[in-house]
Amino acid sequence: LLSGMFAVVAALIVVGFWGARALRRRAELEQIRSDFIAGVSHELRTPAASLELLAGNLMDGRVTDPKRLGEYYAAMQRDAVRLQRLVADVLDVSRLERGSFKVEPVPTDVEALLRPLAEDQRPRLSDAGLELRIAIADGLPEVALDPAATERAVANLLENARKYASDGGRVELRVAMGCGPRGNSELHVEVSDNGPGVPEAWRDRVFEPYERGKAEDSLKAGAGLGLALVRESMLAHGGRAELVARAGQQGLTGGACFRLSYPVSLVEKER
Repeated sequence: LLSGMFAVVAALIVVGFWGARALRRRAELEQIRSDFIAGVSHELRTPAASLELLAGNLMDGRVTDPKRLGEYYAAMQRDAVRLQRLVADVLDVSRLERGSFKVEPVPTDVEALLRPLAEDQRPRLSDAGLELRIAIADGLPEVALDPAATERAVANLLENARKYASDGGRVELRVAMGCGPRGNSELHVEVSDNGPGVPEAWRDRVFEPYERGKAEDSLKAGAGLGLALVRESMLAHGGRAELVARAGQQGLTGGACFRLSYPVSLVEKER
């Protein structure tokens, strides 16, 4: 009888433990879902509101100077492209969950792809008090990659730097050939900043879906998808996305540097 009672008590303890754990996990998932919806809503609302304001000013005839008109049209195009990228990110998350995420690599001129992308982001970074520097090596080979997926990955890294880098600092895009962990040649695309960097406890979590740094203001709000999609895009390319030390530094302090590494097997031919 005592043995039976002990067995029942032990079973109740085990069931209670796993039940409580399941309830906590369910609560965590509900919170993640709530944060995700709020983050996506915020990210979509900002360019949508900007487009509405710009279009309203144009329709009311408040802008007539040709130079100002050009600036308005350029801003509207940037907001439209940002909306397209945000929608594409959400669709990519859906594909990841279904296991149907893939890339379609084609031989690509990396400089012709990334320099215009970075220049398009310059006004947005400038509005956040950040200077953009672009350093793309000469004579880069053509690389077989998915242009749309690569554009979104680099745009996500630049947006991440905009949210977390210090006001009055700088963001740098570097593209050059480098060495892999086994001494093999790779194409490296790096986005670095001189902001506060990534805390030690977050360095293994920054690439996880729905994870994001603690936002102290609305600027840092987001869906928590960008870096997760960057990693998945690189895995689909057969490459890597990682947090590395900035150029000239030994450790991971003094800012953040995210590197996209494309293996040499993807290099098709030199220009």
